[in-house]
Amino acid sequence: MREEKLIQLLAKKISQINLAHPIRVGIDGVDASGKTALANKLAKQLQKTRRQVIRASTDGFHNPRKIRYKKGRDSPKGYFLDSFNNKAIIGNLLKPLGPKGSLRYRTKIFDFIKDSKAKCKVQKAGKNAILIF
Repeated sequence: MREEKLIQLLAKKISQINLAHPIRVGIDGVDASGKTALANKLAKQLQKTRRQVIRASTDGFHNPRKIRYKKGRDSPKGYFLDSFNNKAIIGNLLKPLGPKGSLRYRTKIFDFIKDSKAKCKVQKAGKNAILIF
């Protein structure tokens, strides 16, 4: 199946889901597998549905370097356990967009390149929004 057709099929299936809160779609895979490219193409296709599409990534929820590299810069265990602020992902993005959520969310809280807090205002999602994460 060609990539374009696959993206269209995924977008169609996702847009047919009806919930009382935003749809939360997670794209997972190993580093350099094309997760970001897929997420961006899928978000672009879903924008054609005229529903609000929220695009976010774990990259906006890194821990500061002093936490990420506590076990050593090349530590696999440190990478797996310390790279991301999972509580912040849940509290700022997943829970607000889930059942009984406030719909008030942030797509990022930390800039890992600058190793500092990110400037990201709280935004308000519509109940029929689609999160691609």
